[in-house]
Amino acid sequence: MPLQSWLQTRSAEQAAQAIFLRCLSQYYYLNLFGQVPYRTVAKYNGIDASGVMTPQQALDTIILNLQSIIPALNYTGTPGQTVAAPYKASPDAARFLLMKALLNKQAFLNRQVSGSSGSRRYATGGHSWPGHHCHRKIYAHAALL
Repeated sequence: MPLQSWLQTRSAEQAAQAIFLRCLSQYYYLNLFGQVPYRTVAKYNGIDASGVMTPQQALDTIILNLQSIIPALNYTGTPGQTVAAPYKASPDAARFLLMKALLNKQAFLNRQVSGSSGSRRYATGGHSWPGHHCHRKIYAHAALL
């Protein structure tokens, strides 16, 4: 079923919850691997390799999706309930993830994969560390989830 048809059969809140979870997983893929794999609905069950979003494409997608779902999210679990639902994404959770994406944007776009002095360096999540010891350089603006 195409995504637009699925979204039309669900409530705006259910669609926003699903999009939030997709944004969260995309953020973690970007944070861990520096790129985000994706499949279109038409090729969801295909055996070919999935496409890969660059950091710029992934960030643009995450930011746009989060900005669009914030108005559809609410704090309660079911209509008429006055208590916050801890198992659902709230507008504050979406704003927090949006803040993390915006604050870490330059760190994601300007990663350094190879270091000096012949040691291989790994860059993940705003942190970079040499493979031969545990010294970590943490960017001051990186907020941890």
